[in-house]
Amino acid sequence: MTQANKAVVREYQTAIMAATPGTIADTLSHYMHSDVMWHGAHPFNTQQGPEAVGNSFWEPLRRSFPRLALRPDIFMAGTYQNGDWVCSMGHLTGAFEHDF
Repeated sequence: MTQANKAVVREYQTAIMAATPGTIADTLSHYMHSDVMWHGAHPFNTQQGPEAVGNSFWEPLRRSFPRLALRPDIFMAGTYQNGDWVCSMGHLTGAFEHDF
């Protein structure tokens, strides 16, 4: 099961990096639960729902960094306490082209 879970996370990463500011909310809705609670650093803070995550974080980020790229460093999966986990850590890189 862990390989299948890793495939879903990779699919999400590919989709979010291919999305445009106008399609981010739909992309997030495909991968996130409708009442997801997303916690980010200030000024993003806590957002509820894929549309709020897209509007507050991803859309401004993609507008400011239109050629944003994901550089994964660590990607692993396993089972812990009867649950499947996937961990992905890396960096988003790009040129700051527009106001955030």
